[in-house]
Amino acid sequence: MKTVRNTVQDQEATRHADRSAAIDSHAVAAETKSRRLARRLIGGSRSTDGSMLVETALVLPLFCTLMFGTTLYGMGLISYCSGNYAANVGARYGSMGSLTSLSPLTTTQVQNVVTASLYVPGTTGTPAITVEYLTTGGGASTNNIGNVVHVRVRLTGQSIAVPFAGTKTFTLQCDAYRPITR
Repeated sequence: MKTVRNTVQDQEATRHADRSAAIDSHAVAAETKSRRLARRLIGGSRSTDGSMLVETALVLPLFCTLMFGTTLYGMGLISYCSGNYAANVGARYGSMGSLTSLSPLTTTQVQNVVTASLYVPGTTGTPAITVEYLTTGGGASTNNIGNVVHVRVRLTGQSIAVPFAGTKTFTLQCDAYRPITR
């Protein structure tokens, strides 16, 4: 009797284990199906080989264009600020005069000061610097007290290489006015 009882118990344990295994396999299959369905709904796929390469090929030209454009725009802005600064330095120098003599400054002296304080990256041409003395009362234009000195810095040959559009050349012009007060 003991043998029959053990055999019956063994058979019941085996049936119970088979049922548990079947339930577990159904649960695993259902979980796998739900994961696949969620992945499809979200937009993922099983195979992602090469997707990073495609994304890089799409984004890299745009990124490079933005970086080069920003760099070239910055160089143009530096050129403009440098020209504006040089024009202001020249106008101030022309309005204040020399510290060593009381004689009025010549146009060449003011142009030399402007050229010394000018920094222009990426330009192909030479800057044109003009110095004018304007009268306030309509008399002769001289560099006397009460008149105005006008310094113009014209930077020609500024070029920007625009991707997919070629090279664009433009001219920057900076003006500065100061009354003569020495």
